[in-house]
Amino acid sequence: MVLSEDSNDHLFKKHQELSTKLNLDINTITQAWQSFQTIQTNYSLEGEALHWLGCAVFVACRKTTTPTVSRSTVEGNCVSLTSLLRHCNLSLTQFFNKITKWADMANLSEDFRQKIKRLEGNFAVSYNIFKKFTPIFNEIFKGPIDMDLRSSRNRKTKAPLCTPTKVFEFCWTLFTTVKGQNPLYSEDIVMSYHLLQACCDLAFRNAFLDNRKDLLNPSFPELPPNWSDPNYIAPKEAPCIINYLCSKHDGIAAEVKYVKEYSWKEHIKDLFSKDILQGDEDTFTGFFDPANFDSNLRNITKTYEAQLLNRGDFDERIFLAEYRRRLLLKEQALKNANGSVFSPMSYSGDALVTESSRSGENSLPGTPGSAKKVNPRTQMDSTPLSTATKSVARLQSLLAGRQSGPSELLLQILQGCKIDPTEKIATIIESLGDKFRTEFTRQSSSVPMITPDYANQRLQLAITLFYKFVENIFQKEKTLHSDISHLAVQEIFYECTLACSLEIIIYSYNCQRKFPWILNALNVEPFYFVRVIELIVRSQDQLPRDAVKHLNMVEQKIIESLIWKSGSPIWRILSNSGENFPKFEDIALPGNMVHSEEQPAPGQILRRSLNNQLQSPGPSAVERFQSPISDVKKQLFKPSQTPTKTSHAVMVDKDGTKQLIVLEKPIDSTSTTPVKAEGSSPSSGRPKKSGSLSIIIRKFYNLAYSRMKQLCNKLDITDLKFTQKIWTVFEYSIRDHTHLIKDRHLDQLLMCAVYVVCKVTSTREQKFAEIMQHYRGQPQASSHIYRNVLIDRSSTQEVTDEGINSDIEKRGDLISFYNTVYVLAIKSFALQFKEQDPNIALSPLPLINNNFASPRCQITDNLYITSYDTPTNGGSKTNSLEYHFSRSPSKDLEKINNAINKHIVGKRLLGYDEDTYTPNNKVQRKMQSLVEQRRSQVTE
Repeated sequence: MVLSEDSNDHLFKKHQELSTKLNLDINTITQAWQSFQTIQTNYSLEGEALHWLGCAVFVACRKTTTPTVSRSTVEGNCVSLTSLLRHCNLSLTQFFNKITKWADMANLSEDFRQKIKRLEGNFAVSYNIFKKFTPIFNEIFKGPIDMDLRSSRNRKTKAPLCTPTKVFEFCWTLFTTVKGQNPLYSEDIVMSYHLLQACCDLAFRNAFLDNRKDLLNPSFPELPPNWSDPNYIAPKEAPCIINYLCSKHDGIAAEVKYVKEYSWKEHIKDLFSKDILQGDEDTFTGFFDPANFDSNLRNITKTYEAQLLNRGDFDERIFLAEYRRRLLLKEQALKNANGSVFSPMSYSGDALVTESSRSGENSLPGTPGSAKKVNPRTQMDSTPLSTATKSVARLQSLLAGRQSGPSELLLQILQGCKIDPTEKIATIIESLGDKFRTEFTRQSSSVPMITPDYANQRLQLAITLFYKFVENIFQKEKTLHSDISHLAVQEIFYECTLACSLEIIIYSYNCQRKFPWILNALNVEPFYFVRVIELIVRSQDQLPRDAVKHLNMVEQKIIESLIWKSGSPIWRILSNSGENFPKFEDIALPGNMVHSEEQPAPGQILRRSLNNQLQSPGPSAVERFQSPISDVKKQLFKPSQTPTKTSHAVMVDKDGTKQLIVLEKPIDSTSTTPVKAEGSSPSSGRPKKSGSLSIIIRKFYNLAYSRMKQLCNKLDITDLKFTQKIWTVFEYSIRDHTHLIKDRHLDQLLMCAVYVVCKVTSTREQKFAEIMQHYRGQPQASSHIYRNVLIDRSSTQEVTDEGINSDIEKRGDLISFYNTVYVLAIKSFALQFKEQDPNIALSPLPLINNNFASPRCQITDNLYITSYDTPTNGGSKTNSLEYHFSRSPSKDLEKINNAINKHIVGKRLLGYDEDTYTPNNKVQRKMQSLVEQRRSQVTE
């Protein structure tokens, strides 16, 4: 971007004016202008130039520290972000968009990028909290009255000292001040919301004990019935409204009370000790007294403004300004319509979402980091805050009554092993717990300091969850293997399970420490961590749905890139195995492959896929932590024992016991031969290669095919044989040139495979830019995947200051990687497809199954549906109730209905839960043993 001399002078004049308004020092002014000139020379800056000048000033200020009287330093050059945006006529939405691009153009450090992400995350927390604050406040207090609004605009009329509007402003400012004193609240939306509820409880307490009928909403349910009585006398103690707020507006009452008692009160005491708040220091009352309120509001406002200058953060009072502006506009519109006075009792912060973007301090985006408008109705039922609070509540319900230690049942299981691992588990927890506390409370320039108490609270919750997971997994393993001692002594199993428990807790509380932070903090390898994810999901079907989806994302992130890092154990294991990278057909489950020449009907693929899903619940924990690679050398079934049908089983409680009702679903006898499964015997039920490595590589292949299929659909590639060619090239690149995936991403090799096949064949032309464009539509897509690809790495002979040899990485975009690295390795193989040779062997395509979901589904309190395979190995008949469609008499179905109805109308019985499972029930134990034995025989 080349500017004329006049244009450059005009921009420099704008920069000088902006610097004067912000009172910047000469060094910051010079640094900001030089960086702006460098960027505008190398890049084309679209939009208002003043906006980009604001980005340059922001970066220069954040790199500046100012010494204080107390010998500490203040970051941000004492410039408020809100002031900067106001003078630049820049909204927060525009700022986050432009500063992210500026970071890429200026090649800012990762540490600075984390600061930007944290700032955007803090804004998202405040935004969602304010949306909850407005309806809560308007339910407790009266809405702003017409006189209050008019007096605020009439300078000749002195505003009342304490009105609902001013109380609204005081509460929000007090909340943001306390929140700013402890940075953990800015990154934890659940804790921040609980802090707000404690603030609302305190505000209600002050208004209630002062008998402020002019402030409180008379229809608030927590007020006494005789509140409006003229002779009403306020009691000496106010009711606590925390339980009501949590039940009506989300929240967890126990945690709110904990925050109120051990955090909120301490901060209020500190404000009293500094003479910022005035009133009764012992009871925390008198805030709204006419003699105290004006000074309280003024002092708390000054305290908050001082915090802003110290942090250089955005001013959270922008929500108050926008709220007031919305009220005035709404009032004026209603007055013009019917002459009535507006009383916004039902006003919600959701209305802010529909507001068009305005420049300056009052600007408010539709969603954090996005300029798109959001329909408030679509967000009303599901918001980040409601999702987080519900997830935490579900976790706490799951752990209700459990301690952060092994239960009696788990102790019995551990003591039954050849070597009791109880002490080893405690040692592992103590060691990893110390690492977690150290890293979680570590303060850096991009991560705020967190108190040890907060870290301990999260750790204890994770330990409780850890013991529940271990108990459930071991219970299931004992039904599959008579001796689980091999698994019980695996330290890596416990380390990964505790790491996964901590990740669930961190995610559920919406903490800004994103995966894979927990792996780096605990020094756990992703290659081992990925083994426990599916075990945990399958062992506990009561996990919150969003937590399961998050674990699915974590598993994909590990498989797509993290296990292929240079230091990953997978390279050592592959080297020690002495074998080539396994082919998909060697590690695929029977029936999970299809060849193009077979051309099965869609119904056949679906039927086979469904049958396999029912028959293969996934490998056990023992298999996941056994030797990395093993060959199957024996058949588990004789031909006569091959399963011929699959069933659904319904678990019901009958007379205090659990019984299994088998609902058989016969195979269609008119169907054609199912899809041929190569690579294993039809009767083996297992792939050629098993072991922990094979399980992970199978997941890798399945994930790769799923993403390749999505990309091909977007590119309108529907021919099965053409798709198989792409898959064959991709598999060849992984098997014969495994180095291509080292320190790279699965999606990079997929896009290259699609392009090279399209290029060498004469049937279609496809530009690389079009492939990347369609790839960006996938949910996991990120710009760094195709813009920042490893081209080459070489070790230098030079020694750094630390005395360590350093590696030089050459990186570029995906096209550069294709031209300089990928095509050199693949060219000779890919050219075989140019001549349309029918003799070229194509790799079989995977059939994708959804085996990640929990195998049991709860229908009612006492009714479950679970996958069940009919035993055919001569096992004795159980006392379960069975009904076979098209064969069983109607009386068998009546027995099932009677069993269910008897429980529903009868006495309360225990549900089917791991904690209440009674191993003394011989019938249930025998049936479950048969089911799990059958599953282990046809598992992966």
